[in-house]
Amino acid sequence: MEQELDLRDLLRIIRKRVIWLFLIPVTAVIVSALVSLFVIKPQYEATTTLLIGRAADQGHIAYQDIMMYRQLVSTYSEIAKSRSVAEAVIKELRLNMTTDELSDLVTVNAVKDTEIIAIKVKNSDPDMARRIANQVLTTCL
Repeated sequence: MEQELDLRDLLRIIRKRVIWLFLIPVTAVIVSALVSLFVIKPQYEATTTLLIGRAADQGHIAYQDIMMYRQLVSTYSEIAKSRSVAEAVIKELRLNMTTDELSDLVTVNAVKDTEIIAIKVKNSDPDMARRIANQVLTTCL
C-alpha cells in the first residue's frame, strides 16, 4: 500500500515544525561561537627559515657544493631538533618548561629539494612563538 504526499501535506509538516527548523541551527551557531570565544585558546605559528650555503656573489657554485648543502640540511635539521638546542633555548629565553615540552612546540622540516630549513613554533602567545623560533635558529648557527 503506497501513501502519497502532495505539496499541501509537505507544507503542513514544515509549518508544524518550523520552530525546530529555526531553533536547532541558531542554537548550534550560538554554542559554536561561545565555545570558540571562551573555551578554545588561539594558537599562533611563527616560522623562520634557514638557507644552507654561501652567497651567490662569492663566485661559482659547483654541483658538488649544492649536493653538500642538501646533505647539510638534514644535519642542521637534526641539530635544531636536538635536546642540547632545546636546553640552550630554554636557558637563553628563561622559559619555564622542559625540553620535551619545548620540542612539542617546535617543528623542523627540510623544504623538499632545496637547501632551506623551515622552523615552525606553535604557541598561544604570538610574541613567544616568534622569540622561540628565532632563538632556535640562532642557536643552530
